[in-house]
Amino acid sequence: MDTLLFSFIRLLTPQSQEHFTNNTFEFPMIDGVSPSPLVVNNLGLDFQQDMKTKLASYGKNQAAALEVMTAAGWK
Repeated sequence: MDTLLFSFIRLLTPQSQEHFTNNTFEFPMIDGVSPSPLVVNNLGLDFQQDMKTKLASYGKNQAAALEVMTAAGWK
């Protein structure tokens, strides 16, 4: 099996999804894994996907944002 494909499939295990939900606070991608209580209690579960904003627009201010973060001492 291709290594990249195998790595992706491993990300879809309950154990991997538990790690993501509890450490990076992402929403789980598979059934049977609950979101982190921090996400549920602070953001709720009524997340709506933004279908209007084009993904390419996110990079438009990336350089300026990095300058601000660097000036603020963010690491």
